[in-house]
Amino acid sequence: MADGKEKLDLLQAKRSGRLYRTDGGLQRRASTSGPPGVPTASSSAQPKTKGMASDDALAQALAKINESLDRISKQVAEASDKIDQNTTSINQNTASINNLGQKVNTNTETIQKLLQESASTREIAEEAKEIATATVAEVQEKIPPLHKQLEDHKSILSMIELKEKQVNLRVRAVPEVEKDNLVEFLTQEFLDFWNPDLGKDSFKIVNAFRLGKGGGKKVRDCLITLRTKEERDKILSLHFQKTLEIQQSKVEIFKDIRNTFWISGLTTKTWLLC
Repeated sequence: MADGKEKLDLLQAKRSGRLYRTDGGLQRRASTSGPPGVPTASSSAQPKTKGMASDDALAQALAKINESLDRISKQVAEASDKIDQNTTSINQNTASINNLGQKVNTNTETIQKLLQESASTREIAEEAKEIATATVAEVQEKIPPLHKQLEDHKSILSMIELKEKQVNLRVRAVPEVEKDNLVEFLTQEFLDFWNPDLGKDSFKIVNAFRLGKGGGKKVRDCLITLRTKEERDKILSLHFQKTLEIQQSKVEIFKDIRNTFWISGLTTKTWLLC
């Protein structure tokens, strides 16, 4: 741009006659007569006209160059703006990438911690499994003795229950005509039927009740408890000799030996009648 302006200034000075061309280049004119050996203005009028046309073409060319330079300057400015915008976008993308890198690092640390915790949990699980296996083995070793003890306890309970039932009698087909006291009702019926073989002081019904729910068509059995096994056997003997009748109903009397016997791990239930 500066070179173009200088050329325009020189062209204007030449056109005004302040400069003249020599072998050494353009020189400023000192007077109208000119230096010795230089043609005067009248003698050089024709060459000056041709020079002026050439200068005009040069000025136009320089103007076009200046316009081109201005356009180039604008394009450079626009390109610079775009570069600035791209630089800003690149900086933003760089910041986003840095943030993403930090998040990745954080997630990597978290994953490493989780892996460590998982490994620790796996170790704890393995230890727990070993302890459980050892405990199961120990329990399995103790099961047979415990099972035998349980069988022994069941046998003992069965014997105790059997002994308790040795003083019981089941009485069947007794009409349900008693009021509230079944003990007094059966005691009086026994005395009345087996008198004088059965004295009032020779037996005593400690407890008596009917089995099952009432209100049905079928007469419920009675379960009575005596004081001793001898009293039970005496009543059974009398009943064997003379079947008991209560209000014209023949009554059945039998031992109450409904029990659970444990023999070699087998369970049986049976009624023993007499």
